[in-house]
Amino acid sequence: MKYLLALLFFYGAVTQANVIGHDVQNFNPLTSGLDFVTVHSSETLRPCTINCGLFLNFAKNSLPNFDTVTLDPTQEDDHDDSLVSSDLNVGIGLTRRWDLGLSISNVHSQDVESNVQGIEYEETGLTDIRVNTKIRFVGDYDGGLALILGASWNQTTNNPYTGKDNGPTINIQLAADTMLANRMSIGANIGYRIKDNGEPLKIGELCNTGNCVGNATEDIQPFGDQFVASLAANYFFQDWNTKLIGELYGSMPTEDAVNTSSREQTTLEAVVGLKKDFTDKFSGHLGGGFGILNGSASPDFRVYSGINYVIGPFSFCETTEKPVIAKVEEDQSPAEAILEAEAAPPEPVAEPEEPVEDEEVFVIRDVLFDTNKHFLRSEADATIRDVAEKLKRPTGFKSVTVEGHTDSRMPEDYNQALSERRANSVMKRLIELGIPEDKISAVGKGELEPIADNGNAQGRALNRRVEFRVRWR
Repeated sequence: MKYLLALLFFYGAVTQANVIGHDVQNFNPLTSGLDFVTVHSSETLRPCTINCGLFLNFAKNSLPNFDTVTLDPTQEDDHDDSLVSSDLNVGIGLTRRWDLGLSISNVHSQDVESNVQGIEYEETGLTDIRVNTKIRFVGDYDGGLALILGASWNQTTNNPYTGKDNGPTINIQLAADTMLANRMSIGANIGYRIKDNGEPLKIGELCNTGNCVGNATEDIQPFGDQFVASLAANYFFQDWNTKLIGELYGSMPTEDAVNTSSREQTTLEAVVGLKKDFTDKFSGHLGGGFGILNGSASPDFRVYSGINYVIGPFSFCETTEKPVIAKVEEDQSPAEAILEAEAAPPEPVAEPEEPVEDEEVFVIRDVLFDTNKHFLRSEADATIRDVAEKLKRPTGFKSVTVEGHTDSRMPEDYNQALSERRANSVMKRLIELGIPEDKISAVGKGELEPIADNGNAQGRALNRRVEFRVRWR
């Protein structure tokens, strides 16, 4: 954690940039690192899990220019620019349906060639600080709905899109998503951006040479409030642990502004990229895109790369000292049962003499074993003893099946064999604890029955599990 804080301090302590901030930057990578690149899904980070991300992007011809003012009236208007910028992101899960995020943007280099009044940074460095919070109010691991609230503070001076001495920009969005056949997800965001603009700048105030001619005294009207919307889809190639992601995002002003430069307020940009999971915690992004409309901060083309690393969940957030046995209720996903039980385990109660259902399903998230091992961890034995006690109800049980499940990171044959070994380890321990051998069986399901997205770390953690199917009569 100390290294993360040091990196944040160093990253934010660079020279402050000047002129155009990322207040209207279109490419804003997610602080959660889940599902897509810039488009929110409804999923939140697991409690006490931290995602750290760093993205670099190169944009060609994204800066504004005001061709009503030329430096040399005899020359044809020409403007050519390129920027290299980055976003340092940190996201943290607070509760099962609530997370927070921080993003710090920097411009590292620029190359501007212009004989019109083109806008450029006086100095490179810090341009924008953004915070966001997401609250999921409907949904499970197949999709849902969430509310995202965000604020951004432009760290540049003389930004013609925001005016002098501007305040923060507030973003309010709704996010919806759904998963199809455990391989493909689609998502959509729609929202409203509230601007707190300062006094307008005059075109002449941004003249770099002092020799501007034309309408140098004309005001540059800051951008007003905007509607924002985005669409995204991904497909998970399981054999390669890689997602193909496509996104389309844009904005539209609530009212027109005077002299908005040759790049209008309405924007529309598309990106396509790959997300590769190199380890269970570490993933990388690579992709590119282009501006469909010649809008503010929409480049002719963009290339991006990024990394995400997940830390946690930390042990001090665990509500119990041992793995939780979760009962799967009717029409409930095992993933939801696990998370609900871990967030607020039920108080111990006396077991009824007669079970309510003919068959009950219990599930334990796979914290029973070390990575790629099938021997029960010592601290897991108390949990297996609890399972045995449940099976020793006075009326007895007819049969129990122990099912082992894995995520999809390793080859399918390996996962199948590992799940079988793990199910057998649990079965043997239950027999040692007095469960009749002729009433218990073990089966490995491998990676074939996922209950969450194998394309991110917390989904894989839920897919690694052991289920018990108990038939009482």
